[in-house]
Amino acid sequence: MSRWQTLKWQVLLRRVPHCLLSWRFLLPGQGQAVALHRKVLFGAWPKLPRWQWGVIFLYSTLLWWLFRGWFMLVRSLKRQGRRISESEGVGMGRQLAGLLLATFAHGIAPRDYYRYSLYRFPERRWLHFVYEQELPHWHWLMSPQLGAESIRLMTDKHAFAEAMVGQSIATVETVAKWPQGEDVSDQQLFRGRSLFLKPVCGSRAQGGMKLIYLTGDEKYTLQTSDQTIGARAEILASVQSAISTSDYLVQPLLNNAPELAQLCGSDSAATLRVISAWVDGEPTVLFANLELPPKQLGGQVQMAAIDVDSGCISAVHASATEALKEMIGRSIPQWSEVMDLCIRAHHHFEDLNTIGWDVVIDENGVKLLEGNINWGVAAHQIIVGKPALKSELIQAYR
Repeated sequence: MSRWQTLKWQVLLRRVPHCLLSWRFLLPGQGQAVALHRKVLFGAWPKLPRWQWGVIFLYSTLLWWLFRGWFMLVRSLKRQGRRISESEGVGMGRQLAGLLLATFAHGIAPRDYYRYSLYRFPERRWLHFVYEQELPHWHWLMSPQLGAESIRLMTDKHAFAEAMVGQSIATVETVAKWPQGEDVSDQQLFRGRSLFLKPVCGSRAQGGMKLIYLTGDEKYTLQTSDQTIGARAEILASVQSAISTSDYLVQPLLNNAPELAQLCGSDSAATLRVISAWVDGEPTVLFANLELPPKQLGGQVQMAAIDVDSGCISAVHASATEALKEMIGRSIPQWSEVMDLCIRAHHHFEDLNTIGWDVVIDENGVKLLEGNINWGVAAHQIIVGKPALKSELIQAYR
C-alpha cells in the first residue's frame, strides 16, 4: 500500500479515531491499562515526524468531536436504544449520558458502547477493554522488539507455512503458490480435488475462494464472497482475475475431523482462533474461540468462546443460534494438542508478545493454518463480557 493510500484509508476516510482520546490520559496514577491506551495515542505513526503526527491527531480529533462522533452517537442510539431499554432495563437517558461520556470523554466509538455492553460497567473500567479502533497500532506497539523476520513470516502465509514445517510444527499443506499476474492453466487449477485459494498477504478470509470438486460428477464449483460459478471457463477467468491483483496461496479445502464435525454439525472446517502471549517468560494460551464458517464466503460467522483450562465451550453471543447455544459445556476434541501446538509455535517468535493463531482439526489431526500479529480483539471480549486487560494479557505488556 502506497503512502497516499495509507493516508487516505487510515486517516482521511477513517470514521473513528485511530486511538482513544480519554480525559484519564491527563491524570496521574491511573494504572497500567490507561497507560497502555495512552501509549497507543502517542506511539502511533512512529515513522512520521512529530509535526505530522500532530496534524493527524488534530484532524482526527476535531473531525470526531465536531462531526463524526455526533453522527455515530445518534445513529447508534436510534439502532440500539429501544432494544437495550426493553431487554436490559437501561433507560434512554442513561444510555445517552453513557454514549456522550464514551464518545467525547474517551473517544470510544458509540457502536462499541453497545458491542462491549459498557452500560454494565462503571466508567473507570471502560479502559480495561481493548478496542478495535486502536488496531493495528495496538499490536505493533505492544511488541516493541518486533523484528523484520517475524514480520515477514506473519505477513506472508507461504513463508510462514514453510518456516513452521521446517520446525516440525504441523501446518496446513501448501498445494501451490501463484505469483501476481501468473497465467494459471486448467491443469494447475483443476486437480481432481477441492481447494481453498487465498491471498498470500490477506487477512480475515478477504479474497478467499473455495473450489469445490464433486467426485461423482467430476464437476467443479467456485464460491467467492459474492457469487457461485459452475462453468470451467468462467471459474478459470475469475481465478485469473483475482491473481492479477495479488499473489495467491493454494491449499486443500479441509473438512472437520469426525469428532469436531459431530460437535459442529457440519463437515466444513471450523477454525479455532487461539491467542497466546508471553507471560512470565513462557508462551501461554489466554483466549480461544470456535468459529463456524458461513455457508457462503463473506457471510456471517458464528462464534463460541472456549474455556482454555478445560477446553469446553463456555459462552456464546446472545444473538447466537439455538444450535450454537446448545454446544455450551461440550468439549473441543484434541484441545490439549491445540494448546501445545500454539505454544510450540510461539516459542519461535520471541519478539512477538502476543499472536493470534488460526488452527484447524481435520482427519489427520491438529494443524496451524496461520499466525497473525494484528489479531481481532473484539470477539474475545464481547462473547464472554470481560475486558481483556483484566486477564493475564496485561502481564504480557509489562
